[in-house]
Amino acid sequence: SFPFQNCRIININNAAYIIGGKLNDDISKLNYNNELGVTNCYKLIYNKDKKEIKIYTLPSTLYQHQSHSLLYLQKYNTIVLLSGYKQKNCEYLNLQNNGIENKWKHIYPLRKVRENAISLLFNDKYIFIIGGNDFNGNINQDYEVLNYDLFINMKCLSYWKKYSFADDNYKIFEQKG
Repeated sequence: SFPFQNCRIININNAAYIIGGKLNDDISKLNYNNELGVTNCYKLIYNKDKKEIKIYTLPSTLYQHQSHSLLYLQKYNTIVLLSGYKQKNCEYLNLQNNGIENKWKHIYPLRKVRENAISLLFNDKYIFIIGGNDFNGNINQDYEVLNYDLFINMKCLSYWKKYSFADDNYKIFEQKG
């Protein structure tokens, strides 16, 4: 059974990836800790000729996620999963070998909980996560940025930097390696 509540779906190279979410209420009674979400990941591929959908189970995420953000970083062939309901944890999965043989790896946690936030990739290296709801359900009036190039290449400890919308934009891109 797919956790279709609060999961996230991303389309990469004609395959749909369904990640995280919350189990439906009938099923959630069987799950001891459904509140934070699930660790389920699936890859769906539609075969036009056979008119069938193949479903692959991918490695489970490190943390439970629902109402999270997803990004695909084509440069690294990687899915990045960010925050979500009542949590700041972030992680990534390299899709080399279809992602099936790989494991999710930890990224530095965000400075704040960001449920239902907007995320985007800028210049193939800066991950922005904007707004979202905090732990108490209040709307965050700021955003965080991570230089993914510095993080993944381990050129330095690159943590999330928090900015308000009043900050000068040029400061975001002054992260040194």
